[in-house]
Amino acid sequence: MQRQQRLTSAKAISRVYREGHSRANRVLVLYCHWGEGSAQAAFSVSRRVGNAVKRNFVRRRLKEAYRKHAAMITPGAKVLIIARARAAASTYGETEAALVDLLSRSGVLVR
Repeated sequence: MQRQQRLTSAKAISRVYREGHSRANRVLVLYCHWGEGSAQAAFSVSRRVGNAVKRNFVRRRLKEAYRKHAAMITPGAKVLIIARARAAASTYGETEAALVDLLSRSGVLVR
């Protein structure tokens, strides 16, 4: 994931959280807000998921699943992806399917 594809500032992340609409499934929660520029994403994995090793593992899985489908994401979409506790026990395929499901339901993913 390149630097311009990351949603980094706390102000921008809180705006997506506050003004965006949300979708959820058993593994992830996705907040989406429309802005200008390229599509950007932020990832959040709380302590409920597990220790630091598990959290980083889940974060790497999420980033890879996002990177795989980044070319099909509508420009201007600002996305916040939050992992639920069940994400630690899910496989990569389940995590990727959950992410694609949420992206398509929120209208971010163009097929």
